[in-house]
Amino acid sequence: LLLNFTAVEFVALLDNAGFVLARQGFLGQINMLVAKYIEDTEYRTDPRRQKRSAGQQFISLMVLYLLLVSAWAYLYDQQSSGKYTPGLIVVQFDDDLVPELTAYSGGYKLKNDKWKAAHNRIKYRHEYYSNVFFAYCASDDIWVF
Repeated sequence: LLLNFTAVEFVALLDNAGFVLARQGFLGQINMLVAKYIEDTEYRTDPRRQKRSAGQQFISLMVLYLLLVSAWAYLYDQQSSGKYTPGLIVVQFDDDLVPELTAYSGGYKLKNDKWKAAHNRIKYRHEYYSNVFFAYCASDDIWVF
């Protein structure tokens, strides 16, 4: 995204620089006259239509704002209720540091139990070892094993 914005900004700067050069006469007499004509051109609108457009623009922006806030509230509610929480995560431990951890590699299923209701946190249990799990520690702001 940043790369695309940078490219568009670069082209816009080249366009502005070309217009300034043309306006000052560095790109020929004809280009200078065209640049001055473009610079002096004015566009007039009907004042009655302008007032109506401002009201319509305000209403459109308010409707758009309300739609965006509603969408944000819906997504926030879905996320906080765990709608987007994956039911299974697959973990692969490397055996370089602690070779014993490879035994705990595999799938961890989302466990919905009393612990989640009491602590409002999610916990993933190993598929085969019931006493092995991942959980989120709110006080340390990290996942623990």
